[in-house]
Amino acid sequence: MEWSSERRNLLEIRVPKAQRFHGPTSPGLPELPTPQREGLKLIDQSRGYEYTLKTHIVPAAWPRSAPDVGYPAGSGVGGLQDRGEFLRVREEMIEVKEKYLRGELPEGRDERQYWVCVNRYVRNRLEEECEGRKRLTLFLTHGIGFGKECWEPVLLHLLSNLREEDPIVDEIWSWDAANHGDSALLNKENLSSLYDWSDNVRDITNFLLNYLPDSAELHSILPTHLQRMPGKISETRTKNGFSHRTVVGIGHSFGGGSLALAVINNPMLFSSLVLVDPVVLPPPPPGRVRSWTEAFQIFPSLNDFVDGALTRRSTWKSKTHALEMLKKIPWFAAWDPLALEIYVDCQMYDDKSTGETKLKTTGIWEGATFMEVHVPFEVWDRIGELDQRVRLHYIQPEYCTLPGMADSRPHMTWLRPKNASNVVLPGQGHLVSTFSETFEVFHTNAVRLKLCQEVPEKLGHELLWFFRSEYGCLKSRL
Repeated sequence: MEWSSERRNLLEIRVPKAQRFHGPTSPGLPELPTPQREGLKLIDQSRGYEYTLKTHIVPAAWPRSAPDVGYPAGSGVGGLQDRGEFLRVREEMIEVKEKYLRGELPEGRDERQYWVCVNRYVRNRLEEECEGRKRLTLFLTHGIGFGKECWEPVLLHLLSNLREEDPIVDEIWSWDAANHGDSALLNKENLSSLYDWSDNVRDITNFLLNYLPDSAELHSILPTHLQRMPGKISETRTKNGFSHRTVVGIGHSFGGGSLALAVINNPMLFSSLVLVDPVVLPPPPPGRVRSWTEAFQIFPSLNDFVDGALTRRSTWKSKTHALEMLKKIPWFAAWDPLALEIYVDCQMYDDKSTGETKLKTTGIWEGATFMEVHVPFEVWDRIGELDQRVRLHYIQPEYCTLPGMADSRPHMTWLRPKNASNVVLPGQGHLVSTFSETFEVFHTNAVRLKLCQEVPEKLGHELLWFFRSEYGCLKSRL
């Protein structure tokens, strides 16, 4: 096996027979795994617009690219403290991943139905005239181990600093990957220790083509289960994009890499793409990396991330207890306080069967997501193909701790030079949306990584500048 960036034809998204006649209230549809929440009070201060949050459910792309391989025996949900058990589970996961990449797993697709949860933040007074100002729809994707709510502190700063002459944000859709957050709780009986990022690409594409309503103002109130669009509308979107939306894709880390491939494959759906330190990697020379063992030797930080996920603590007495304990850990203590509170509130749940508070995204699912090679390589090779009509903007932190990315980032930003821009945020690291100050992290192999992060306010202000430059008052000055 060699790590490759060879272009793959994504598995066709089909409609299973059981879904073809489902409406938004059909029997047998899953309920939200956690109650609806109010979220932060998001307000466009200059115009007095307030945003209402509701969580929705859509079917994930069917069938799945990866087969069902189950879990290594005794792996549970992660938090493996016994070193022998940890090493055995990790080696079994690596073996399965390598067999999958070599095409050696048993034939057959996973044809069970998976689901995806997505947050919708919609402003009030949609019926008001906007006097020619651009009206935007934002689509947000998260990094590994996080979820759809991690963007709320950024949105708080973005929306509260909009001015009267700025573009108007009508709607924001924030995404939970199928093995993260509330989506993971819906799919927990089906998820396994093997994950292919291409399924996140397919899930995003499926949502935008088949489930995102035509416009915000015509669909101000939506059912929890979104209705599938008629086939003709999906076909029109594929060719011509949205008639009544200007969609801005914003993706961080794993979410940025996945979203980039979705935009490359379906550029008409997007007006612009903002990549916040995306996981996009240059493919290694042929023959250099032939196994995960070699990959861990070349990219030791990758080893740290997988190991950290598999050994991460996943249960607490309560959310209050979890918050108290996390504040004592330097890695979490450096987070923006609001970001940490949202993490505990939204990335954990109370398990009624055990009385414990648990992570929604288990260590096994997080570790499986870190074990990805193809999509980051493919995006590197194909980002130059991105339709030049789509504005491309990179937001990069000064400090990079991700494997193989520090040297490649300056080159990545110019792989598609036309209609592109980039900015480096001084004194920040990969988790730009969550951290508040300089700190040091020691991973399990004692490799010290210095991550310098800023508060979410910095990222919110950078997004605001981008909106103004591309859609608002700064456009005519550039």
